[in-house]
Amino acid sequence: MPSVPIEFQPDHIEALSPIDAHMYSDDPMVSEPMKSVLANNPEIYFVPPKRGAEWGSWDFKPGSYYDTTTSSQHPYWKDKGLPEPTKDINTLRSDLTVWGYCIVDEAISTDQVESIRTRVLEQAEGERRARIAQKTPSGQNINCCVNKGRCFEGIIEHDPSVVQGGPLIEQLMTEALGSEWICTSLIAAISLKGGVPQALHQDQNDSAEASKPTLVNTLTAISDIDDRNGGTLLIPGSHAELSQA
Repeated sequence: MPSVPIEFQPDHIEALSPIDAHMYSDDPMVSEPMKSVLANNPEIYFVPPKRGAEWGSWDFKPGSYYDTTTSSQHPYWKDKGLPEPTKDINTLRSDLTVWGYCIVDEAISTDQVESIRTRVLEQAEGERRARIAQKTPSGQNINCCVNKGRCFEGIIEHDPSVVQGGPLIEQLMTEALGSEWICTSLIAAISLKGGVPQALHQDQNDSAEASKPTLVNTLTAISDIDDRNGGTLLIPGSHAELSQA
């Protein structure tokens, strides 16, 4: 068996890797704002994932972070002018910049919703029957959707035949990320009754200079979601807290 080149051997690599030789060693590595958020807001707590017979049981605390509602009903947020569904690109630009999210009204037509929903449910059932389903604390995920149906390819490509608002979404993504952005993942997430909430987190890194996003998520809702059935929970405007600190 050929010997491993010295350049790949751990001792050699360690010898050539003092801290001052590391890439990005001058960039701040901070645990903020999450560290301070958790320290100063005891109502935000992590729910340990449940498995097996315990799935679906968790310590719900009335008045806690997870005891919340939609923005229109929330006592703090209801009068803040949060994003509403719209097709106006300038309003969407403003919402995304100010609040960190925007809602594209009728981005997928009724027929497109039904087509995507049918494929998601078929794939979810197939993976359960094949005993390869990924059971998550909140329900079930379908991973690597890109090779599991033409509709998923269309979502990634913002193909108008699959997502009628695709060209508008594409423009917003390009303005936010630059012309050569890439899609790194596409999953279908299914929330089931009794599921455990996902912990508060951020998908983008915590660079103190990140005034422009390095990552943008798109959520293609194929059913109505709200505070009762596992809707996505977010803190409006939190995307800018660190960069403006």
